[in-house]
Amino acid sequence: MLLPIHIYFYPYLVSINIKISTQEAYYSTMRNYDNPATGEMEISAGTYSIGQDIPAGVYDMTIVSGTANVNTNDYSFSAMLTDDVILAESVASSYKNLELLGGQILTVQSGTVKITATPNIVPLTP
Repeated sequence: MLLPIHIYFYPYLVSINIKISTQEAYYSTMRNYDNPATGEMEISAGTYSIGQDIPAGVYDMTIVSGTANVNTNDYSFSAMLTDDVILAESVASSYKNLELLGGQILTVQSGTVKITATPNIVPLTP
């Protein structure tokens, strides 16, 4: 896999490519993942208990409006998402495969985000 990385050294932009590979990928040990979460929901600024307010599971998160600071109480996830065109170059508008575990607290400090349960995962075979 080749990942383009852009590094900013004011006033210059430097681009590098990083190749990530492994010889340790064993398809025989990969398992299906059945996501217990389903559907989607919009959440605004507030504090949400995973397992009570939001079902535990794996989600994709996208910004609906504004700029949102979102984090879990154990800081296993912390992100700023925005729909602001000016901030778009340095701040994301979405996050994929966010795992929310029962007992965690998710805090949205501003803005509105949408979480959508990811589909069940079926590993590819060579």
